[in-house]
Amino acid sequence: MTEHEIRTQRRDIQPCLILFNGFPGVGKLTIAKNFQAVLEESRIPTRLIDNHVLIDPVEAIEPGRSPAHYALRKAIRKAAFDGLKALEGGVVILMTTCLAANQADIEVFKEYVEIALARGIQLININVSCDEATNKQRLCSEERREVRENGGKMKLVDADVLATLRREHVLLDASAHLSGGEAQGVNIRQCQLDTSSLSVEEGVHGVFDLFCLN
Repeated sequence: MTEHEIRTQRRDIQPCLILFNGFPGVGKLTIAKNFQAVLEESRIPTRLIDNHVLIDPVEAIEPGRSPAHYALRKAIRKAAFDGLKALEGGVVILMTTCLAANQADIEVFKEYVEIALARGIQLININVSCDEATNKQRLCSEERREVRENGGKMKLVDADVLATLRREHVLLDASAHLSGGEAQGVNIRQCQLDTSSLSVEEGVHGVFDLFCLN
């Protein structure tokens, strides 16, 4: 499907919170940015919050993974999430994250649920994935390295760290890892998007396809 065909399809996206959840380097932010561009061409108001917007200031102030680091991350998330809760209605909120199926990350996921609850909107958790070879290739791309080396985002570019993450963790699945009580009555949809063989345009089309599924 061409970019023109994607951009001329009918758009009927209601206000919601979409999480692009995946390991580093799978293409979460690239797809989210391009998805946002199509929505805005259709005059659908959006906000896009990349996880590095929340993480990088903490890493600069409290590098490492100390208790102080995690406390500051939670404080920054709270300030940002309170701002999202207070936005005027009609906005589609797009966020990237990397949440695994462990108790600490489930607790963080509940903070996203609270945004949806406060705004009275659906939460769509899209687990973005790709095969390990493709993931490594994207992670170690020259473009990604340049972003990090030129003082940009503190993106992971270490293939060994990625291999450990993939080996030791499974992405959080809201349908499998949350109880009804933890969902707080919010309508949560769990989706999967494998980008292994997809172009950026095809990945964006795949996101739109998810809205056609019941």
